[in-house]
Amino acid sequence: MKRKRIFLKVVAATFATVFAAGFALLVACDNAEFTGNRVANPDSYTLEIERMNGTDRHTMSLSAGDVLEVRFVAEKGSLMLEIEAEDGTKLYSGNGTELSDFTLNVDESGDYTITVKAKNAKGEISVRLVKPKLFSAVPLRKRRRTPYFFYDERSIGSSDK
Repeated sequence: MKRKRIFLKVVAATFATVFAAGFALLVACDNAEFTGNRVANPDSYTLEIERMNGTDRHTMSLSAGDVLEVRFVAEKGSLMLEIEAEDGTKLYSGNGTELSDFTLNVDESGDYTITVKAKNAKGEISVRLVKPKLFSAVPLRKRRRTPYFFYDERSIGSSDK
């Protein structure tokens, strides 16, 4: 009988410990949840979010002079986007309410971390590396010929005839 009580106490303590550890792990994960489409490549990062809670990160290696084309639409909930250099300099930080389509110029070469933080969010984020245009091909307008009229003094009406 005594053995049975000890066994039940050990089982109860083990169950309580496992339950507490599981609950702590769930809270520590910040209720991470994602429903949608995620594509992460060396030159682009796209999140089509149907529902997201938590944080997602992607790192891109960029060179000075590169241009990032950003699309950031927050439809529902709280959605934050940060693009940060290795040294902690923020290239962009915002919530998607002011701008939706914009470009960012990269001043220094290095690894840049894109961080998305969401709470009950729905929206779209796309960061794409576009090659800078060194020369723009703008067609030149054809010059219109202006008719020139030359007169000598006799045709204008000079008094010398």
